This record gives sequence, structure tokens and C-alpha cells, in this order.
Amino acid sequence: MAFFRWKPADHTAARARFPESLRLVPALMSADSRSAAALGRESLADIAESALECARRLGSSAADVEVSSSEGLNVTARLGEVETIEFNRDKGLGITVYVGQSRGNASTTDFSAEAVQRTVEAALAIARHTAPDPFAGLPERALHPAAPFRDCDLYHPWALDTEAAIALCKRMEKAGMA
Repeated sequence: MAFFRWKPADHTAARARFPESLRLVPALMSADSRSAAALGRESLADIAESALECARRLGSSAADVEVSSSEGLNVTARLGEVETIEFNRDKGLGITVYVGQSRGNASTTDFSAEAVQRTVEAALAIARHTAPDPFAGLPERALHPAAPFRDCDLYHPWALDTEAAIALCKRMEKAGMA
């Protein structure tokens, strides 16, 4: 059985320590390498900033948010025949908030302003009911990466249609069975 997965992703992360100003720290890819994803980098950054601002407004002492969007195609073949073809589109937001040394985490797949606020509220409720941990919290600002951010060359979009994916999957299976 051969399995082929193609899944480009646009991924952005943001971290902030409050009450200092918000500062986005990009994940491992440069801005130029993210333009082809399901949601653009700017949209994801806006959602991240909104979640961080909400966390600050509701009383968080620090917060870490990750927002992602991806789409992909999965093809499997067995004995030279296509077994499955799956198309997927995923998105999500996860936020960790700190109230002092107490931490709470919540996530959602709904990017509406109301859902983001409910998610932040849920994370804060968890933090307020969690015992303090002297080792919990974001790294000190001096340990945050500084611009310019290194491009780790992890994003390689591939314009692969379904027929080409099927052909590639069958070739891979044939090579594996040789």
C-alpha cells in the first residue's frame, strides 16, 4: 500500500507579555513563503492580535496564541488501484493564558470575534482554577527571537492536481513493491 500526503500550511504564532505592547513573533517561515495558503498571513496575524488583545483586556498577565490554516490532498493506492482520495481544509486557534503563574489553555476552529473571545474566556477560567506553578510562563523578553527572523525553508507549496497525485502515488507503490 502506498500513501501520499500533500499538505501546505500557513502558520503563524504570536506571543506577548502584558502589559507591554503586542509583538508578533512569526513561526518558522518568512512572510514571502506564506502567501499561497488558505488564509493569508495578514488575516491570521489579525486573528492572533485580536486574541492577545482580548486576553490582555480580560486580565491575563501573559498569553501565547497560535493560529493556523491549511489545505491538502491525501491519496492512497493499494495494488495499483486508488483506495482513497481525501481533500481537507483545516484551521484552528489555540491560546494559552497566564494569570500570574497559573496557566489555562483553550482552542477553537471558529475564527469569528465572538468565538475567539469565548475561547480566551475559557482559557482564563481554567487558569483561574489552576494551582500556580513557579515554572509556568513565557520566556523573558530577552530570550525572544529578534528580527530579522531566519527563514528555515520549511514551506514548499506544490501545485499538484488530483490526477498527478494519483499517478505519483501509484508510481511510489510500484517502486516500493519492486
